Amino acid sequence: MSSWISSAPTLFVSLLVILGPGLLVSSVGGARGITRWALAAPVSFSLASLSAIVFPLLGTPYTPLTFVLSAVIAAVATLGVRLLLRRTNRTPARIWGTPLVDPDDGLPSQRRGLWLLLCVLASAYSVVALAGRLMRGIGAPESVAQLFDNVFHLNAIRLIADTQQGSSLTLGNLTEASQAFYPAAFHDITAIVMTLSGSDVAVSINATSIVLAAVIWPLALIFLGSQLFGRHPAVFVAAAVIAPALGSFPYRMFSFGVLYSFLAGLCMLPIVLGLLINLFGVARTRHLPTVAIGIAIIGTVPGVALTHPSVIVAALAFSLPFAVQRVIAAMRNPSVPLRERAIVSIIGATYLLATVLIFVLIRPPLSSAPWNPTQSYKEAMGAVLTLSPGMIAVQWGVFVLAAAGIIYCVRHPFRFWPVAALAAVGAVMYFASAALPNGLLRDLLSGVWYRDTQRLAALFAIAAAPLAILGFVSTARAIVVVLTSLRKFRSTNARELVSIVTVVVLMLGTIAATQRGPVTQAEEWVAMSFGNRGGFALLSDDERAVLAEAAEIIPDEEVVLGSPRTGASLVYAVAGRWTIAPHIFGTRTPEEQFLLDHWDEAGINPDVCPVIRELDAYWALDFGSTDVLGGEHKELKGTDALDSRENSGIEQRASRGDAALYEATACR
Repeated sequence: MSSWISSAPTLFVSLLVILGPGLLVSSVGGARGITRWALAAPVSFSLASLSAIVFPLLGTPYTPLTFVLSAVIAAVATLGVRLLLRRTNRTPARIWGTPLVDPDDGLPSQRRGLWLLLCVLASAYSVVALAGRLMRGIGAPESVAQLFDNVFHLNAIRLIADTQQGSSLTLGNLTEASQAFYPAAFHDITAIVMTLSGSDVAVSINATSIVLAAVIWPLALIFLGSQLFGRHPAVFVAAAVIAPALGSFPYRMFSFGVLYSFLAGLCMLPIVLGLLINLFGVARTRHLPTVAIGIAIIGTVPGVALTHPSVIVAALAFSLPFAVQRVIAAMRNPSVPLRERAIVSIIGATYLLATVLIFVLIRPPLSSAPWNPTQSYKEAMGAVLTLSPGMIAVQWGVFVLAAAGIIYCVRHPFRFWPVAALAAVGAVMYFASAALPNGLLRDLLSGVWYRDTQRLAALFAIAAAPLAILGFVSTARAIVVVLTSLRKFRSTNARELVSIVTVVVLMLGTIAATQRGPVTQAEEWVAMSFGNRGGFALLSDDERAVLAEAAEIIPDEEVVLGSPRTGASLVYAVAGRWTIAPHIFGTRTPEEQFLLDHWDEAGINPDVCPVIRELDAYWALDFGSTDVLGGEHKELKGTDALDSRENSGIEQRASRGDAALYEATACR
């Protein structure tokens, strides 16, 4: 862990970039308390991703300066709207009419200092527990996840930082020939972190992802808990201790994929869901006016959508029970005016229809969704019932709390059935991916997330987390009721002290019960994926050493050829030298494809050197035949004869183990 001390400045820069601009805008907009902090990250992501699109269109590069400028512009615009509304002295009606429930802030009247200290300690524990496990799993700040998707992530971040172009409209597969839409918000944010901190791409991506998982995720879950169950400190404590206890999220996102963009989007999912719940008028905290909630949604949704569009689809699907609750309540309440009931019904039906259409239509093609079922019906049902999706061990501590939450939902169905329904929606989608045979139903329910069990496991874990929060809070409340029925605890001060002690005991018990088993298993998976248990599927120590030499040997403007499936194309991310194939996927120009097929014929084939000179591609890397997906990789045709003694026009310039760098000297 000592090696992480050197990365503290990068971690701080990551925290500043993720929270700072959004915090400015949300504060100017009048957000207070937990809402102000919760809005900060998604607003910052919106500013980064939108400015990366807009400024290049205006002929201005995407840099930290333009990122800060976008925050200032957004803050001024937000302040202008706020002052305009105040000047007109209007309080816009809520589109859903009168809120269903009164706010239940539940703020303690006694011993507020102790409650505040308890919330701070619980939040600090959450950050330390999550960051500590991730740092141990990753190993060192410069470690690289030895996983398929990381070829793209590392090169994309370096490309944005170098070219100052990070538009989601054109990032595509990283080459001019394969420009297309790719949601780049995570990469835009990380490129800013890399530029400001001066760290390399590996340290920057590790720092940014750790801040998202260890700070933004607990903050988001606390915000969602406050919307569902009020602002009593027990809710904050419960959410804080449950956030690090879910083995399927966020840890699994570091050991599968690696799914950095999905991780970032899911960390902010509870914030979008909480805003929608407040919009519906069913939140248990202060109900924001329509304009305020609208501005908050406008400020957050672009950033989340341009991080991973499927997260917005998940937020819509997860919010449906709360929309239905709002409509049912309006229909059943005779005191609600007929006109308001009609408006609520029309809006509810429209929302339901729009959500269904988005769920069905906005999804990747099945050709990019290769994952098959991973469990039998019995195994998947067991995973659902025990809240242990994705082949993770059973987390009994969370299971007990969730069971208590379900019991409370049954006892108070009108108020809390949507919380159980939220978990059920996640369970159905997970079960479809994990156990249903390939077919229309499985495609319909899980196709948005590539039919991938690991992605659906993370979604199910997030959907079930509120049940555990409710179980914690309801258990604490029941214990307090029993204890305060005793004569010696009936005074106000005594009741408050009993409440604090009860929450402390439950907090410590939850920590003791959850920081083993699944989270230890998840940490081990992270360690394996980052090569800390042996095995370097993407980039070995020898290969990194050759890349370090390449940075010294190869001139800045010259290009390198190498297979992305062996990690050779990470010469760009690590050494800063452009490569013909920066990603495993992507369209190549005819000239690029010719070299990918014939580069090793330099000095033999007279057609090769002219193309090498045209593209400045005088270099090639041979990183062996280990495929990042496992097994033997069929080498590029243009590199399968690099070590041939028959070709004197190609010379080896550096080597370490099985990794080597070659130069086409015949073409000079």
